[in-house]
Amino acid sequence: GADWLGHGYFWRPCPSPQEAGGEPQTIENAAGNAMNDFDVLEDRFHRLRQARVLAADYALLREHFPGLRGCSEPEVDSWLVENAAWLSEGQVRRLRPGGDHHELLGLGEKLAHFVEETSARSGIRLRSGGRAATFLVGDRYAIDSDGSLLAEMLDVKGLGVHERADLSSPRVTGFLCLADALRELGLQRLLQRLIDLDGLAGCFGTVPFYALLDTGLAYKGTNPATGWDGERCVLLVRQRQSRLLDSYEGMNFSGICPDSVHAAGPGRALRGLLHRWGMSAEFEPRALFHLPDGSASDGAEGDALLADQEGTWNLQADAPCTHFMDFSDYYALPRSPLPEAWRMSETALRHAFSLERTPMTRRALACPPLAERLWGSRDAAEAAAACEAVRRELSGRKEIRDAAALLDESGLVRPSKPKYCMCWFMELDDSEFSRWCMRTAKAFHDGQTATDLGLLAQIEAWLPTSRP
Repeated sequence: GADWLGHGYFWRPCPSPQEAGGEPQTIENAAGNAMNDFDVLEDRFHRLRQARVLAADYALLREHFPGLRGCSEPEVDSWLVENAAWLSEGQVRRLRPGGDHHELLGLGEKLAHFVEETSARSGIRLRSGGRAATFLVGDRYAIDSDGSLLAEMLDVKGLGVHERADLSSPRVTGFLCLADALRELGLQRLLQRLIDLDGLAGCFGTVPFYALLDTGLAYKGTNPATGWDGERCVLLVRQRQSRLLDSYEGMNFSGICPDSVHAAGPGRALRGLLHRWGMSAEFEPRALFHLPDGSASDGAEGDALLADQEGTWNLQADAPCTHFMDFSDYYALPRSPLPEAWRMSETALRHAFSLERTPMTRRALACPPLAERLWGSRDAAEAAAACEAVRRELSGRKEIRDAAALLDESGLVRPSKPKYCMCWFMELDDSEFSRWCMRTAKAFHDGQTATDLGLLAQIEAWLPTSRP
């Protein structure tokens, strides 16, 4: 239901400039250590004048918000725009003349066409929440007899940064663009379907999305967060939730579960589910190293695989680690038992391993069945030569060079992670679903209407209906 996912808020005073060495302290809620972040009650969110609903799960909205049960779909759309279509003051500053995004979005003198700066409301910016904030529906709340906050809430992703956010990286844009939003929306619905099919809904789940909204804003040139041109800026509306803070000692990053957390409990169960279905959210898909020789499926199980966390998982969870979120870094392997639309090609897998960091490539070369699958030989020297040939061939492609983080003096792509994604497996994902996300974003940019897109219906058509 719409019950709170997690625990209460973590409040602490934001250090004054005097305490912070004379300068206002930046808040690392865009990217960085959550110990330098806060749960913040933030004011001056401004209304988006051109916002509209692109897709909505009307059944889920009516289930979670009883006041919508007698409303038509256009009435629900109006309710969503009223309660979710807002942009932070920190983001609006970046859109004004002189701001780093004013020219990128080609706004000229048109900011007032998109943003109603005289309007203002407050929201709650969760620690590690990044470009998201939580709004109280209708700005209404109550306090019950034991002092607990009672309110209907919507969490909105893509509404911009806090005005004191750390913006040292140009990739901290504060926006969410359509292709990434579609990827996250589709993968969340896929993962929840797998949880349901495997009978695990009583153990853990996902934070569901209610709707996808267009802000009316779009990049005129290149989005520094993705390297793509002309991207539309959108909002994803999801269930309210908390964020994991595992320890008050050391690094806590964006609610990501450390190995010790997902070595047991829901994290271990989720990793087991992903392995069974041939999926991963790892920098390196370790299931490929545990498959039986000659296996026809990338779906895998076993205690040895679950104990192997060398691939470095990007699993983000709420405070009790029972609901997972942020799914854009998930991908499906070529021989996954999932429907074909979700699976990357063998070519993409080979290219990814050939471009990845040297230690990762060496591990693949040291696994004869995997080396043969990727580069055609179980002999390590022959496979290494084939791997090098693939990397050199790929270096001749402009799109690969543009996506690469490191090039040598001759323009050869150096083994490393890509510039914009956590790994080449995600960057090169050429599944039908991934290509649909990009194609749909381009079609929308070229002028198609939301009705033409049929977003949720297409995702639903690709979801599995039974276990393999």
